[in-house]
Amino acid sequence: MFGDFEVAASLDLADALTVPASNLSATQTNISGGKAATRIPTVLLVDDDLDSLLLLQHILSQFVCEVVSRSDGHPALAYVRQTPPDLIMLDIWLGDINGLDIVSVLKQSPATQVIPIVAVTALARQSDRRTILQAGCAHYISKPYLIEDMEALLRQYLRTN
Repeated sequence: MFGDFEVAASLDLADALTVPASNLSATQTNISGGKAATRIPTVLLVDDDLDSLLLLQHILSQFVCEVVSRSDGHPALAYVRQTPPDLIMLDIWLGDINGLDIVSVLKQSPATQVIPIVAVTALARQSDRRTILQAGCAHYISKPYLIEDMEALLRQYLRTN
């Protein structure tokens, strides 16, 4: 076991890997002072490197969210069309499709254009950053990243403590 999920033995198994939401209660106080259930956010991780997926899943394990992983772009697009997540963390260099092509497809659809996409990539030049943000990504973080920076980014988009 690795956190709350089993480590997948191959990238193919990572496509089916879903990390359940934390056991922490996700509630908020409504105006009358009672507790109202809050929907748990879903984060889609897309990276063809299993180690990167596992690291991000480990970081996300401290947040109240459901984590869904895909190791290829086409299955990720299919997932987003069927069940739009609250946040997408996307590698740009994927085996089957360029991450910027995924961003372009998602930004063209009214159903998916509002989903924030964070590029998590090894592309680190200033021109790469500019291209990625102009393509429609809400944020950019380059690998290797500091865990603290990733946590701050996740807190921003997931609005958690």
